[in-house]
Amino acid sequence: MPSIKISKATVDAAQPGDADKVYWDETIAGFGLKVTPAGRKVYLYRYRIASPGQAAKTNPITLTIGKHGDLTPEEAKNKAKELAGKVAVGADPRAEEQRRRVEAEAAARRDTDLAFDRKADQWLDHYEHEKERRPSSVSQAKLVVRNHLKPALKSKPLRKSGSPISSPSSTP
Repeated sequence: MPSIKISKATVDAAQPGDADKVYWDETIAGFGLKVTPAGRKVYLYRYRIASPGQAAKTNPITLTIGKHGDLTPEEAKNKAKELAGKVAVGADPRAEEQRRRVEAEAAARRDTDLAFDRKADQWLDHYEHEKERRPSSVSQAKLVVRNHLKPALKSKPLRKSGSPISSPSSTP
């Protein structure tokens, strides 16, 4: 693969071919520019996580840094240097990104599961089917939840700790 100094001029001058072309930067190891046949230009960072002396036997990992236009060549180089620093201390940037994505998805699910309107519906269902509940009590609870609480709280997430929602302090 060709080695070039990746700069605004060289990125703009890179032309698409019949297949993906990858140009590696001559100053930052692992930093590259991929040009697709459709003309899309993408910055890459390629690295290996290996024990000493085992790098040649380890498959490289390629991360997409970003699309040209969303990032300038200098911004992409800075990101590649940051990734290289992480790899140098033994961290795996791809694993970190996957962990962040999984945590964000779990947080979004948790917030959905703890949304007031969802929990209110679950509580009403439970309240309605408890034994020895007067129909007027069930009707009153539905009225309060559906006409007053749900419109005010909507899908606001409840506390994750399981403790009840505290009211604002009424100190004089």
